[in-house]
Amino acid sequence: MSRARRCLSVSDAVLLTAMLALSALMTAPMTAQADDDNAPRTIALSASGRVEARPDQAIVSIGVVTEGDTAAEALDANNGAMRNLVDGLKAAGVGADDLQTRQFSIQPRYTRSKRAASSSQSGSAPQIDGYEARNGLRVRVREIKDLGKILDDATELGANNFDGIEFVVSDAETRRDEARRKAVTTARQRAELYAEAAGVKLKEILTITENGGSPRPHSGMVASARMESVPVEAGTMAITSQVQIVWRIE
Repeated sequence: MSRARRCLSVSDAVLLTAMLALSALMTAPMTAQADDDNAPRTIALSASGRVEARPDQAIVSIGVVTEGDTAAEALDANNGAMRNLVDGLKAAGVGADDLQTRQFSIQPRYTRSKRAASSSQSGSAPQIDGYEARNGLRVRVREIKDLGKILDDATELGANNFDGIEFVVSDAETRRDEARRKAVTTARQRAELYAEAAGVKLKEILTITENGGSPRPHSGMVASARMESVPVEAGTMAITSQVQIVWRIE
């Protein structure tokens, strides 16, 4: 008799455990559904703002390339030419803070002997035929109207390597703030339109996320800025901002 009671107790325990496990499985989806029901209903929209700005500064990358039979000769020639270039630009009105060395290198110049060049042997080692020294200078031009003259002066002062011109809007961050306001205004207008069409009401903003935006040349609105000596097209820059805003709705 006691053995039967013990067996019954074990069966009851197994049955109770199974019922508890089943109960947990049944209530878990209900809890998740309850959490989903409590989540706020939202509407998320992205928009961009754009401002056109005319560059008022420029950054010019120029340099001096010299050659010599030895590394010392190439270096001496380069130092002299670069010193003449820097001193001349300062005399022309470029401030010391607007001049910055951006690169410097000395490397051998290779060639093949006439016998090796005419030979069918492709494994002939090239020979050093001299050295080349390069010194690059980054020049900030504070007034666009002075750009043509500075380029002309740099050429006359010995600059023989030009890597390009970068136009700059000095108050770009202020212009970007204006683009941000336009982006937010556009996003709100669209959100109000969608909310009205869907029959819901916009409530408070839950999140605002800004995506990347940077000044870039705008080929559709190029304004000619012909300088004294060197013709330069300054054009305009497009400064943009992109935002994503999430509203709660009801």
